[in-house]
Amino acid sequence: AAASYAVVDLADGSRIKVQQNSEVRLGRIALDASLRRQVKIHLLSGKVTSEVAKASEGASFDIITRVATAGVRGTTFRVSDAADGITRLETLTGKVELGGSKGSVMVPAGQAASVSADGQPSQPSPLLNGPELVSPKRGKVARDVQLRWRDLAGAETWLVELARDADFTIDARVQPASTTTSALPADLKAGKWFWRVIGIDGGGFVGRPSRVHALTLP
Repeated sequence: AAASYAVVDLADGSRIKVQQNSEVRLGRIALDASLRRQVKIHLLSGKVTSEVAKASEGASFDIITRVATAGVRGTTFRVSDAADGITRLETLTGKVELGGSKGSVMVPAGQAASVSADGQPSQPSPLLNGPELVSPKRGKVARDVQLRWRDLAGAETWLVELARDADFTIDARVQPASTTTSALPADLKAGKWFWRVIGIDGGGFVGRPSRVHALTLP
């Protein structure tokens, strides 16, 4: 649901983070005596981020949407299945093969690609770099503080992520922003929080995250 998430840790060290407003169906998940894995995750709607551990020959790890399959051996990547029927892939490390009914493309690190509703894959294009955060970068802050970062060529909107840990898995929050400033959520609890910002381009691709900074609320 909104403002929630789920993290699935697999026995081989891989991790799947199901983002807010997303639905997945766990298909085949197996690990044999030779540590050869077989993983099939069906993304019904929304977005997942996968960190896939390297595996032995013959292993598979597939994220399947209505129109595409993203398959890897060892990498970090995001897959989204949007309401417009387009499957979008963003590869952060390694390589991912993105396939639809009308072909497939190999998408290396730092690139993004999509599959249209009729199964046609696009050619890979560069991801946006992470924006530079301006303030606050550390220390105690007032509750009315504004998070600020520098504009980035090609970015049309932004995602602001906050969490209790630098891996953004504990009490994680994601809020959209249309400008290069954002207020803290009113219900954010006291204590230390980590934050970062990610740009989204005109094609709907989510770029690389910024550096991570921390702040402390009274």
